[in-house]
Amino acid sequence: MPDAVDHFDTTGNCGHSLLAAVTAAADAGWLPALRPGDRIRARVLNNGDQVVCQVDETAHGLVDGHAVFTAHFVAPPGTALGKLLRDGGRVVRMANPYLFVDAAKLGVRGSEELFRGEPQDLYATLEGMRREQAARLGWRLDGAFPKVAAVVPVAPGRLAVRALTVGGWHPGLALTGAVCLAAASALEGTVPYRLLRAHGEPPTPAAC
Repeated sequence: MPDAVDHFDTTGNCGHSLLAAVTAAADAGWLPALRPGDRIRARVLNNGDQVVCQVDETAHGLVDGHAVFTAHFVAPPGTALGKLLRDGGRVVRMANPYLFVDAAKLGVRGSEELFRGEPQDLYATLEGMRREQAARLGWRLDGAFPKVAAVVPVAPGRLAVRALTVGGWHPGLALTGAVCLAAASALEGTVPYRLLRAHGEPPTPAAC
């Protein structure tokens, strides 16, 4: 965390770091060389997540060597979607917990406006909402969770999402955020679900 070199929040996980760790482990010989079709199962000790990292494509030994994965966040057997909701549905817990905010409620009407620059007023408002929800949940106010993201509909079945990371705007959307958004889009009563419905598209897993 940015306030001190010895301040860590270990209550969540980072999907991109997990995939980087799998790649590094294979390069170091701790895992067999990665091949398309391979599946590496990881148990995240921080929060108990089970993640299956499926190798889709590899190109090692080239200047642009890379690996492409599909990450499957596996919910425990019998998990009901309703159990993913916290604080009356304000926070969705899948991969990492997220607070999704209807950007229109904050005066942002479209994706172009949402992604224009780094608006400090919007950042301060979202961070304040994040801290408020952390307090309601009994979590540390200076921690990383819940994450917070503003959402706008852009087309039937499509949402634009801009999230905060610790200390600033996230350059994209975290892998764990995309997983949580997919879950929220299937949960009646959440902001993503409502925005998809209002934009003329019944929410489905493909809508994200």
